[in-house]
Amino acid sequence: MKKLLFLVFVSFLSGCVSPLPTPQITTTVPTTTLAIPTTTIVTTTTTTIPATTSTSTTIEPTLPPQQWIVEEGIRINEGVAPLGIKLDDGQLRMYITGMGISSYVSSDGLKFTLEKNSIITDGFNPAVIKLQDGSYRVIYNVVEGRMEDPNRKLYFKSAISQDGINFVPEKGIRFRSQGPPDYDAISVPDIIKLPDGRFRMYYTGDMFAPVSGREGNNVRTAISSDEGMTWQREEGVRLRFESMDPDVVILPDGRYRMYYTTNPPGGSKDDQRVYSAISDNGLNFTFESEVLSSGEVGLRYMDPEVVEIPGGYRMYFSEATGGPGNERTIIKSAVWKIQ
Repeated sequence: MKKLLFLVFVSFLSGCVSPLPTPQITTTVPTTTLAIPTTTIVTTTTTTIPATTSTSTTIEPTLPPQQWIVEEGIRINEGVAPLGIKLDDGQLRMYITGMGISSYVSSDGLKFTLEKNSIITDGFNPAVIKLQDGSYRVIYNVVEGRMEDPNRKLYFKSAISQDGINFVPEKGIRFRSQGPPDYDAISVPDIIKLPDGRFRMYYTGDMFAPVSGREGNNVRTAISSDEGMTWQREEGVRLRFESMDPDVVILPDGRYRMYYTTNPPGGSKDDQRVYSAISDNGLNFTFESEVLSSGEVGLRYMDPEVVEIPGGYRMYFSEATGGPGNERTIIKSAVWKIQ
């Protein structure tokens, strides 16, 4: 975001959210078989697939109500869109958007050290998955045109790495959703691995809705059976009405909890907060509550990234102050202790 493109993107992102009605619901989970990717690089299809019907039972909650407490200090003194990956040695690697995409590492989840600046120079908003062979694939945003231009295009590309630090760009476009309902404007990917081995991507569709009459900023999904090389958009909407920055966690009881950014009902666009929604199947989400707020208009909390820690969870998030031309963003954290 120190590059002009990323400053413009983040400033525009943090000012383009509107009030929160109750999220709508859609369909249920499809099932197919995991396929291992080949070395051939292809551009993804944008065929929409139905979220096929499956047997669903209500799962009784096993976790107490959420009580998030903002921790003292700054985790990383720059950036937005944090993405945490637990390493085999127990450390936590954090990817952020700053001057391109950079990586930091921490042994305690609180003090981070820069590993490498600008591991990706032409993109932002990373989502990283570990592949079966131990390598890493990053899916990231690129923009075609200026962010302020209603005709600009937003889509996802990828890069591959053996160590999670040194990435080599892969040819082609991983996912591009042209026409309705996304209108070639997708952003902020979050990827989880499903129990059947496939990957599901949650993303913000129809980003910023520059054309009158479109809903914009809905959370939608796409599915991949080849470790992120090709994606198919799933039917339906996971969350409606200006829901952005999705981060989905699979809970110990098998449910899916989505953390996301929006404004409070009737609130100012300068009052972004973090909310949560819950689902039995990862597709049909029900609004839960607001979980994190600064309590101060102009001090915005966005881009939640939740990781499990001993005895609870830690949420990393972007704190933003100022506006276009003078915005400052840092990465902070909050903790929810269950035990």
